[in-house]
Amino acid sequence: MNIRMDMLMPEMDLIEATRVIRATSVHQPQIIAMTANAMPEDREACLNAGINEYISKPIKLEIHVDVLKITAGKIKVSRL
Repeated sequence: MNIRMDMLMPEMDLIEATRVIRATSVHQPQIIAMTANAMPEDREACLNAGINEYISKPIKLEIHVDVLKITAGKIKVSRL
């Protein structure tokens, strides 16, 4: 599973949401931060919270596709 979230969401920010997902989800998704917060410390905070990839806005299609390919390669698929 691949989740893309904005850093600033109305109810819960990306870092808090990621911490909840990491603590409670049996199947750990690949989480991609999509944010206008493009400072190096923003990227570091995201990665420290357990986010897999970081894309700053404005999003370029080529970069988005590359990040999706990277995270897709990391997803473990369980067969029933």
